Amino acid sequence: MAVPSTFTPPVWPDFHACNAFYHSLNRPNVLDCREALRLMLSGSDEQIWEIGRGMYRIPQIRVYGTCEIQLQASGPATYYGQGFLFSPDQIRNMAGWVIDQCVLGAQTGGYATAGIANTIDYVALPDTFYEDPFPVDTSFINVVVWNSDYLLPDFNPGNMDPNTGAVITGEIAKAFVAEPDSSPLKMNIQRNLEFFGRATLAMNRINFRTWWQGPGASLTNSSATNLTDSRNDLTLPVNITSATNLTKSMKDLTLPSNVTLPAIFTMMGLNSTSICAGAGQGIMSGCTGQDNDLLSTS
Repeated sequence: MAVPSTFTPPVWPDFHACNAFYHSLNRPNVLDCREALRLMLSGSDEQIWEIGRGMYRIPQIRVYGTCEIQLQASGPATYYGQGFLFSPDQIRNMAGWVIDQCVLGAQTGGYATAGIANTIDYVALPDTFYEDPFPVDTSFINVVVWNSDYLLPDFNPGNMDPNTGAVITGEIAKAFVAEPDSSPLKMNIQRNLEFFGRATLAMNRINFRTWWQGPGASLTNSSATNLTDSRNDLTLPVNITSATNLTKSMKDLTLPSNVTLPAIFTMMGLNSTSICAGAGQGIMSGCTGQDNDLLSTS
């Protein structure tokens, strides 16, 4: 349930997600987070936020007491000097929304995205091949709020949180359903759906996998080997009795690494049975399991 807030929520396909992964033993204090929010740049005029340089630099970090707010760029095509057009107040609003919903509402940390449609509009195209390099205009931003003593400087939820992969996979699933069976490109959407779906299933945050890596790909960050499996204990099962209890927006749901493809499809408001039956043998092997395998954490 959303906490009443003076900040506006992300507009789908942008979303927010709260998860116990985003705090260590010390949870971020909501009053400290509000002070960290006050330290962020402000202004209603749009600015170009550039990766690695300038006054409006990405990453942008503000810390107060137990709380850290970090602005990051996400996607496989990000590069030094790449620019993103947002007003400082838009960034502050993202952070404020996460503080209200995750720090205050869920007693943990979390993140929100902006511009993820840049990625979805590309990967959901029928003639997109997952093997091809991503265009630079597919990048987006995220704002993460977590406790200030968190020792994961290289973690990027827009790249490494399975919620991000699930949103992207769900939108590809919608494209698969919408494409006529007679279309010669439907098989290519199926290939993309299988690839990104399995990549999402392979993500569990602590392994630093990204949503664009194949499930058999090697890790992108060697520091992941320094993490312990203790964070697996932060995932708590929730009994979901009906698919109608799930929202299409996924704003308050968090996916673990072992979530099934039917759960992804159901969460997106799709008929997982018909998708799995019609997707072909390749993806059918990932369609085993029940929709109530979905887990949520807070």
